[in-house]
Amino acid sequence: MYCPKCGSHTDNEEAKFCGNCGALLKNEPGSQNRDTQENLGKLRQGEYQAGQNKGGKNTQKKKNGSLSRGTVLIAGGVIAALAVAGIVIFACYFLDKKNEDSVLQESTEETGSLPDLEEQEENVEGNGETEGEEEKAMADSSETEAVIISGWQQNDGKWYYYDDQGTMMTDTWVENYYVGPDGAMQVHTLTSDGYWLGEDGLASEEKRIYGKCLFAPVSYTVDGDQVLITGYLCDSGYASQEYIDSLEVGDTIMRPDDYDRVCEFNTESVITNVSYEPCFMVGAEGEAETLKTVYAYTLGSPDQMDSYIYYRMNSAEMVFDSDDSMPEPLYRIIQKDAVLVCDRNVNFESMGQEYTPASLMDFLERCAQGGENTFSVIEIGLTGNHIDWAKDVFMNYAG
Repeated sequence: MYCPKCGSHTDNEEAKFCGNCGALLKNEPGSQNRDTQENLGKLRQGEYQAGQNKGGKNTQKKKNGSLSRGTVLIAGGVIAALAVAGIVIFACYFLDKKNEDSVLQESTEETGSLPDLEEQEENVEGNGETEGEEEKAMADSSETEAVIISGWQQNDGKWYYYDDQGTMMTDTWVENYYVGPDGAMQVHTLTSDGYWLGEDGLASEEKRIYGKCLFAPVSYTVDGDQVLITGYLCDSGYASQEYIDSLEVGDTIMRPDDYDRVCEFNTESVITNVSYEPCFMVGAEGEAETLKTVYAYTLGSPDQMDSYIYYRMNSAEMVFDSDDSMPEPLYRIIQKDAVLVCDRNVNFESMGQEYTPASLMDFLERCAQGGENTFSVIEIGLTGNHIDWAKDVFMNYAG
């Protein structure tokens, strides 16, 4: 017989309970034949297998459920890691912020003002580039130092001098050159201490004016209210008095080689006598100052009552004298073809005689007609190359 519950078969027709599941067995003869019972048993067996299969599905679900829980665990681990990373980032930010606040507080205490926060922020962001930027800044600084202008520099045809710091020099001597108030090297001008600076601007003792500043005009042109005069710039003294005081008999000096009043000192001569002579060209009016004077005799001597020629020179005056003439003043040429400027109505002091010019324009006209008339000499006051005043110092034969 077959168990109505689990479908198992037993040959004991008298059994009341299923040996497999313990279910009550019912044996009603005639109600079912053996085939029917066998089919029912097979059917029950199919249901049992189906139940087993159903149970297998549940097992699969359980396995799938285990996979889901693993996935959840992995996801949870990732979330936990992200959370830890967030905590670390927040801690770093908090410590960095605290450090910035500390720096800010120290800066405020030291300077009494707040530093540039934007600059700090840029420094924090570009911390990795700070070293490179510092090197670049040092390189730029080196380039800046390298281009500092120093020494003589030419601009628009003029020369300027800059010191080691790049500062342009003004109103001062630079070696043997003089720079004016605009910084330009001076040319064709007389310095306040008596040096005439020619075309090259170079100063020398040979072109320094001692005694009086004199001028022998040769030609002139008029340009509106201005007069440009070309001539010989001269002086009336030989050298500095300190230099003359150092000279002794036997020393060699320079003298003229001719007898013209306006002349060049281009011939060597030996000092033959030294004396102290009163000179009315220096000191207060009407008073004479005794100056050491050197003599260079080129012929004879007045003491021997013979023919004689000599030159007498000190810092205030120079004289040529001979036995057949009266003493004549000498004017040493400092610069030939010097170009000076003056106003047409410049203050001119005439000698007041009918044969002497009454104005500078009259004097210039007489010089132009006579050409290089070395006797036509005026004393002048110069500022740079500008004649501020002029005085006629024409001397007749008697001196």
